[in-house]
Amino acid sequence: MLGRLVLHASNYTIGIALVTLASIISFPVFTRMFSVAEYGTLNLISSTLLFLTGLGKLGIQHSIVRFHAEVKADKRAENESQFLSTVIFGMAAISGLVTIGCAIGALFIPDSWWNDDRVSPLLLCASVLIVIRVLDSGILNILRAQQRSALYSSLTVIRKYLGLAGILGILVYVIGGLPGFFVGTIITECAALAVLLMMFARETALSTRQFSKPLLLAMLAFGLPMVGSELSSILLNIGGRYVIQGRMGAEALGSYSAAYNFCDYVQSIITVAFGQAVGPIYTRLWEEKGEAETRKFIEQALRFYIILALGVLAGMSAVGSEVLTVLATERYQPGAVLIPFLTAGMLVSGGIPIFSAGIYLHKQTRVIMILVMVAAVINIVLTTVLIPAFGIMGAGFSTLVSFVLFAAGAAHFGRQALRVSFPWADFAKFSVLAAIMYLCVSHLPQSDSPWDVLLRIATGLVCYVALALATDRTARAALRFAIDRLRAMLARPRASKH
Repeated sequence: MLGRLVLHASNYTIGIALVTLASIISFPVFTRMFSVAEYGTLNLISSTLLFLTGLGKLGIQHSIVRFHAEVKADKRAENESQFLSTVIFGMAAISGLVTIGCAIGALFIPDSWWNDDRVSPLLLCASVLIVIRVLDSGILNILRAQQRSALYSSLTVIRKYLGLAGILGILVYVIGGLPGFFVGTIITECAALAVLLMMFARETALSTRQFSKPLLLAMLAFGLPMVGSELSSILLNIGGRYVIQGRMGAEALGSYSAAYNFCDYVQSIITVAFGQAVGPIYTRLWEEKGEAETRKFIEQALRFYIILALGVLAGMSAVGSEVLTVLATERYQPGAVLIPFLTAGMLVSGGIPIFSAGIYLHKQTRVIMILVMVAAVINIVLTTVLIPAFGIMGAGFSTLVSFVLFAAGAAHFGRQALRVSFPWADFAKFSVLAAIMYLCVSHLPQSDSPWDVLLRIATGLVCYVALALATDRTARAALRFAIDRLRAMLARPRASKH
């Protein structure tokens, strides 16, 4: 099972790494193309769309992996075709209503509420992205449930690069500024969704006649408690931005958003890959092998995650400030002080799919909803209290505290549902190794030269990997598995020629 996790996680990691590379490439382009205030407005609208897209999913995306496992295990009356049709048509109808609500809100909410008169017209134009992104999420989660990680990653990578090219083309040659960004985004994402729908239509007979109302109601019953969880989780991630916008304006929000987005790009390579890979595996294990095998796998996955997360945190703390300056220019440097706080919070939050596995498997989704709602409220309250005294640093500290509290609560209640041991000894060992790596990188010459920054990153990576391989058997086993898989992939073309 650990081998399967490495297999799927590596597929997701490759895809996410390539998608993140595209984001890193576009990051300096957009931070230079837009002013700091415009970049702040862009992120405010994107955050609002993210929240409304979460509402438009109504928790069904969380139900897909869980109920697909039951369909495959013949524990439900519906077949695969009915499952797929129910997911796609159900999500289309629900998200369409949310899109209409967003458009109405954009027309009638006063500009004074946004502290920016550019927000309402841009949000009205971009509201159609809600239904597009909800359907896109549904289809990709179906692929994840089917454990088609290679196809999932390929599609997301192709979509990202073609979409980025389309947006930049429209910005440069058709419409400039923020309107051009959102028009380009609508066109490219709509085209990508059309391709996904055509691909699914060829594989499965999608039809409203295959729609299953009992299945949709069951998925809603499972997913609805998680709507509060998801919306609160989104608010946990973006709520501070509204406080910064209201108290400090778009300029400060631009600096904060640049630092937050940069940290998010880096940590997502690990956390998103693990989240996508680990859930379907332990769900299938739970249904087919039982509690003991599931617990064993989750403990292995948690240990592997800790190894990676501590290395990323030390690396970002050592070189994050210089990398942000190279990518986004000195204009965004005020946000660099947030990098250790934001990275730590994101990595802790990224482990929640592992910490809370027992909650998920026992369908106790209300627990997660309550925990994340409390964490979101704490984040907003702390940000509101600390910003007057500490500026955006207060927002970064608030994010870290709220993420840690959320993860601690999830781990506590998750262990009550499925007792999973936390590897404290390994955590201590790899904390020491990460600290050694941090000290090695910190003693290298610091400058804003891209080559010096690359040297510091490479040194940290080599140092941490070497220390991990020298001191840990699991790290060596994972490396051997990755090498064997690479050899098998390279051998296939030669075998096919014969």
